[in-house]
Amino acid sequence: MKLKKMLVAILTGMMIWMSVGTAVALVRGDEVSPMFTHTRRAEVVLTISEGGYTECRGSIRTNKSGGSITITITLYQQIENGWGRVAGWTDYVEELTQLEVKKYRSIEKGSYRLIMNGKVITSEGEVENKNIRKISTIVTY
Repeated sequence: MKLKKMLVAILTGMMIWMSVGTAVALVRGDEVSPMFTHTRRAEVVLTISEGGYTECRGSIRTNKSGGSITITITLYQQIENGWGRVAGWTDYVEELTQLEVKKYRSIEKGSYRLIMNGKVITSEGEVENKNIRKISTIVTY
């Protein structure tokens, strides 16, 4: 009898917890990502070839088509006092569920990172509720 009451209490507690919507972040490994309302996936990737060419890629996928997506990716090189801007690119699309910006650039020896800022607006005019900002890992050439 006590076991039955305990199971009912546990299940009730779980149902209440799930209905409150307490999740505010998604954790993958040691990376914490904010939960978005209208954005399914946001990703930024920086790779550098042996010849000193970067591939700078940022992409956003939305939950449904009909709205707009804007992406700005900016390449930074590590300098003494922080990070210096090397180059930046912006692209925009309407009526699609995904936008990918992929650019190439030759670089000098050093450490680099890529920052992506994005904006999603639905076909109803709703703007994504959180800033879409992703920072790549630091890559050294």
